[in-house]
Amino acid sequence: MLPVDLSNGDRGEIFLRNVLHFPDAACNSIGGPIFSDYNIDGTDGMNSADDVQTLRDDQGRPCAYFERGSKVFYILNLSGPPRGARLGPCPLDEGKGYTIGLYWPESERVRFEVSKAEAGAFLSDSERAWLKEHWGNEFKFLAAYGLSIYDDEERKEGRDIIRMTMAKEKESRELDKHAHDDSHLIDHYFSDDELEEIGFQFGNSQKFLEEYPGFSIHNDEHRRAAKRNIREFMR
Repeated sequence: MLPVDLSNGDRGEIFLRNVLHFPDAACNSIGGPIFSDYNIDGTDGMNSADDVQTLRDDQGRPCAYFERGSKVFYILNLSGPPRGARLGPCPLDEGKGYTIGLYWPESERVRFEVSKAEAGAFLSDSERAWLKEHWGNEFKFLAAYGLSIYDDEERKEGRDIIRMTMAKEKESRELDKHAHDDSHLIDHYFSDDELEEIGFQFGNSQKFLEEYPGFSIHNDEHRRAAKRNIREFMR
């Protein structure tokens, strides 16, 4: 992720994939693959006739700007250093001309793809912890889905199920978090005893209101009716 300046004074972020560490390079360079996620004013590359290039997302919204520096280079307008990085002065001499060519050997590309594939062939620490908490071990998990731990393809299928399930659980937690945040908008309508009962029976006050079709936390009459209901419930 790179923090960037936008033309209206706001700050934004752009994301780079497959970043290579190249300590001996004269400067940091952004390659053509970035155009698989972004485009330059509706094109798939730089227009050398313009001094400013606008990087846009797939919906045409500006995400970053490149300004022409000395000679032929375009410089990305950063709002600050990337996270964890320390930026020094520009190593290029404005009085000199440069030609920079970067090439990633095919053998290194293959090695990189192999390493990515191998990384996906094993469970991460968080995935193993999830497996232990919910199933005890991989053998029991696979058996529950009719899969064999002795078959590589079936183990891969099991890993896919784990990752999909964990992703759904994370999404559900995020939704619950937002719902809990909204519940604070109506907590003051209830007494401490009522909130305790609501928390025990329903989780939070928003979920309690949602038990009644058509009820909204933003409707005063609905909130008063919910308070009457919880009082009746506690009798």
